[in-house]
Amino acid sequence: MRTGFRRPRRSADEGGTPSFAGGMSKHRIVLFSHGQESGPWGTKITALAQDARDAGLEADSIDYRGMPDPAERATKLAARMRDSSEEILLVGSS
Repeated sequence: MRTGFRRPRRSADEGGTPSFAGGMSKHRIVLFSHGQESGPWGTKITALAQDARDAGLEADSIDYRGMPDPAERATKLAARMRDSSEEILLVGSS
């Protein structure tokens, strides 16, 4: 299944900040997907989100609390991405 995600790359024309390959410039966001036993803004994600912001990107994290079923979490993630006009870099942690 193709996800439509593009891996970021460093670009000299953008001063070394992450850029996404190809396409028109869209609103760029790093989207964090946490594991079942953690929360959407735990220590790890909070630190990584600050790194993303320091690189000029926005950061968001999906809240899966109270969702023990992995299929339900995957459906929520897919809907978040499908309904977005943002260019998303998905980062997962378990």
